[in-house]
Amino acid sequence: KIGFDVAIDLQGLIRSSFFTLLSGAPARIGFRSLREAALVFYNVRTILPTRNQHVVDSYLRFAALLGAPVNPVEFHIATAPADEAAIDRLLETAGIIPRDRLVALAPASSWKAKTWPPARLGPVADHLIERHGCQPIIVGAKGDLPRAQEIADNCRGKLINFAGKTSLKELTVLLRRCTALVGNDSGPTHLAAAVGKPVIAIYGPTSTELLAPYGNQHITLTAAVPCRPCHRRSRAENCPHLRCINDITSAQVCAAVDSL
Repeated sequence: KIGFDVAIDLQGLIRSSFFTLLSGAPARIGFRSLREAALVFYNVRTILPTRNQHVVDSYLRFAALLGAPVNPVEFHIATAPADEAAIDRLLETAGIIPRDRLVALAPASSWKAKTWPPARLGPVADHLIERHGCQPIIVGAKGDLPRAQEIADNCRGKLINFAGKTSLKELTVLLRRCTALVGNDSGPTHLAAAVGKPVIAIYGPTSTELLAPYGNQHITLTAAVPCRPCHRRSRAENCPHLRCINDITSAQVCAAVDSL
């Protein structure tokens, strides 16, 4: 039997808090929130959630509670020489040379409601090419290929599609070689921010205060609708209009590109 001393629940759901109980840890810590009554399984002084603090900073409060030093945030993502070599081959095959300025386009997200219409990235790609001399590349998983095709169908210039061609570690290497990324509230967007690249992030139903790309060098775009952020996936996925993300235009994103 593994002897856990402390169990920390960062998610605050009844299921995640129940696992702290199953761990057998004598100290169980979580957020003091009534969401799903998760706090019933905690037995140590819990932490009050904050509505306007980024989740990274919020989670660091758990470390402080345990007596750990809270230093300036750095994200360390380990990659191997094999990942570097794989990206070297991928870029060479695509005809990309070291002096090319790459800008990643990440058209997907885990929620349909967080996905900006991919066709609108086509004009953004053309703007990157014609105004800034950049080479746009599409990143994502194999499941993002239909979205990548929508971008290509609405782009006049040369667009390189790497969707489904990288592992997560290889994507990390690829993003390190980019100048910037344009994307939704998604894994690639946060990964680009983690490796120190400026991001233009398009946000719909989720909170930018809590979940924006971490750091001060990014631009986050939202629509001024009174119902955002609605937070809950079930509510967002069944929204009849999704104005929170559909009202954001290609011209607004292109203006953010110019500003960045």
